[in-house]
Amino acid sequence: MRTGAPQDPAVALAAWKKAEELLRGADLAGARTCYESLIGGPLAIPARLRLSVIQVREGDLRAATAGVLAALDPGTREPELIESLASRLLALGESEAFLRCAGVLARLDCQSASVLTGMGRLLVGASRPAEALGLLRRAQSLGDDSPTRHYLSGIALLQCGEVEAAEAGLEACLRARPDFARAHWALAKLRRQDPGHHHVARLEELLREGAGLAPGDRPQLLFALFKELDDLGAPEPAWRALAQGCAEKRALLRYDPAAEERLFEGLLALAPERLPARADGPAAGPQPIFIVGMPRSGTTLLERVLGNHSAIADAGELPDFLWQMRWVANLPGPARPDEALLERAPGLDHSLLGQRYLGHTQWRAGGRPFYTDKQPGNFLLLGSIARALPRARILHLVRDPLDLCFSNLRELFTDAYPYSYDQVELADHYARYRRLMAHWHAALPGRILDVPYAGLVTDPESVTRGILEFCGLGWEEGCIAIERRTAPVTTASSTQVREPIHTGGLGHWRRYAGWLGPLQQRLVEQGELTAQVAG
Repeated sequence: MRTGAPQDPAVALAAWKKAEELLRGADLAGARTCYESLIGGPLAIPARLRLSVIQVREGDLRAATAGVLAALDPGTREPELIESLASRLLALGESEAFLRCAGVLARLDCQSASVLTGMGRLLVGASRPAEALGLLRRAQSLGDDSPTRHYLSGIALLQCGEVEAAEAGLEACLRARPDFARAHWALAKLRRQDPGHHHVARLEELLREGAGLAPGDRPQLLFALFKELDDLGAPEPAWRALAQGCAEKRALLRYDPAAEERLFEGLLALAPERLPARADGPAAGPQPIFIVGMPRSGTTLLERVLGNHSAIADAGELPDFLWQMRWVANLPGPARPDEALLERAPGLDHSLLGQRYLGHTQWRAGGRPFYTDKQPGNFLLLGSIARALPRARILHLVRDPLDLCFSNLRELFTDAYPYSYDQVELADHYARYRRLMAHWHAALPGRILDVPYAGLVTDPESVTRGILEFCGLGWEEGCIAIERRTAPVTTASSTQVREPIHTGGLGHWRRYAGWLGPLQQRLVEQGELTAQVAG
């Protein structure tokens, strides 16, 4: 117990109020002193949570993480406090500890529907839809009939493959709040729309009459309209919706192509020499198989295939490598590599980085010797991955440039991929990505296996056999029968990868070729496309 910590609840509350006042006034040093005085008393856990926020603002990620982990108390029975702890743990990349908190709440007799829904939201965001559903159903039984709870339930059900139940949940959300734009977007993606089952008129009316829509709502409705019109074979009105949706989404984003160019140039300069070769032989525990590439390149499809193998657990898109890289650098920052992190990368303790990454991810293997990490953006970090994890396998999805770029253009992401809403910016990003991957191949000879998307969907068995051989594994019957998988899927491909492997994604861009001139021209200028193909 911290010496001098006020034990009287009234005294502790007064100190808390003073600390909150100082924090609101941006007096971080004064607030920190007040919160520190509460450690060991009745408000110790809330004080540690506030201290972690201050420590992140002050640039001390290690202290922020240690403080929140120290706040974990298996005896805590206050649902609101557990939810706050869980939220902070997730924000600091401590996924396993976050799930322990969620498990504690699930075992409590929590009577707060708002807390249960709040934890359900966190679990959906953490790609744990099955656990989320349990809490969201309890929230419903306690009277939570809110649009948000219906929406979260619908998304969790969709991720679990329960399409009809997901549709019912999303429609319930829209009955309660007809302009809930995220639900419209989710419904459009739920299934392939047909003349007897679509929502085009509803979307058009909402866009026409929705004067009160928030700016962020319109792009979601426009992308939903594009998706449905595209399904219905109406390319001209579909393109109008997509072009407008892209323009409105791009206007909401802060994206600096020059800063991205500097970031890529810095990465190209990081490792001109050859990086360590892959280590083989006995390993201490399960080892990762990294699946990288641009979004929509087929990473989810490949993970579903590999997850059918008895030696591989499909762990999904893990944020852990970047988080642990930031922890080793002791540098808070966004959930993406940036120039500040890049400057510290050469001096990092990569052995420690590897230990931290494995310590935070090996539990996901569930007893299998390998597990996948399909965070597409890890292609930026392959130099550090190679140094930190000499036994890691690296698979890189390669897809036709027009198929890949158009698939990015027509997907409404979060703000993680701001380059994807403008044809020229998208082509420039693609060219940077290609140059960087060529650099990694030169610096890491034999450590990266290019996996052709076209081959994976046209000759899946042959391609999969080659992948498994690269990973040191033998072929198993059933690997390519991804439609048999029941495990949750939490990415933009959640509906497609529940179908048998097919070639429907090849050449989709040709339907819109007449409107993709800027993209094609820029790819030609960048040397990524021949003029004959573009024509």
